[in-house]
Amino acid sequence: MENNHKQSPDFIGIGVMKAATTWIFQCLVEHPDICGSSKKEIHFFDRPENYKKGLEYYKAFFNNCSHDKVKGEYTPRYIFSKDAPELIYKNFLDVKIIACLRNPVDRAASHYKFSVCQNGRLSVYKNFSQAIRKDKEIIGRGKYYEQLKKYFDLFPKDNILVTIYEEIKNDPQKEISKIYEFLGVDPDFRPAALTRKVNVTGDKKFISKRPLISKILYISRRFVPRESRLEKVLERYGLYDFFKGVQSKNKILLPEDQDPNMDISIKNKDKEYLKQIYQEDIQKLEKLIGKDLSIWKK
Repeated sequence: MENNHKQSPDFIGIGVMKAATTWIFQCLVEHPDICGSSKKEIHFFDRPENYKKGLEYYKAFFNNCSHDKVKGEYTPRYIFSKDAPELIYKNFLDVKIIACLRNPVDRAASHYKFSVCQNGRLSVYKNFSQAIRKDKEIIGRGKYYEQLKKYFDLFPKDNILVTIYEEIKNDPQKEISKIYEFLGVDPDFRPAALTRKVNVTGDKKFISKRPLISKILYISRRFVPRESRLEKVLERYGLYDFFKGVQSKNKILLPEDQDPNMDISIKNKDKEYLKQIYQEDIQKLEKLIGKDLSIWKK
């Protein structure tokens, strides 16, 4: 029983997608007093098929960690999950929660670019302008107040740290030091990943270069109804992560989205459209996290 407790996470990163989460996790695991899960995104609390495997399955991802290290994982989809907040609280009510938020307008553009370049889901739309008007998910993921409030309703405020992507870009050492301090480790440590790019969105021509299984996954996402997609079948038999690994490039590091092969510049009409959608949510978010977000309102 005592050994199981030692394998419980001290922190869980919850999001958001396309907001430097891979970079943050890399900086965390490089710290000598922190040990990360054996894979970054465990998807335990947002995928019922994983949660059903039980806590022993989850804690096994920390078997590589010694008891004296601060342990944790980072799954960006937890923030958008309907069930994750309560499931995390139910099992680890004292865990520390980390979130990094990005200007929701820019995040939507990055989300679109990622989808077109990597998994093809949003390729069903003619362009970014059409995607933001027809796809509920790309908009919904930028409504941070709605998502974070579930965590603030459950966990003590002192157990939640919200960082801002744009501030990380401006001063990465200062912001990663805040996270180290939040976790109770030496805040002055300087990770090697500090100025490296992590998980940069890939070449738009990548789709044509994919191996056969990757092309099949791409086609299934684009043309097959969601409930019967091939990846659902692969997940059922525990093969999805393997094939996802086959289709991915080796992507490394920093909180920037620089892809010279694909320019998703936001048109003024689309920017204004998104700013109107997110205006009320941002105002509520400022009060929730006690932070001025004028940087997003320009």
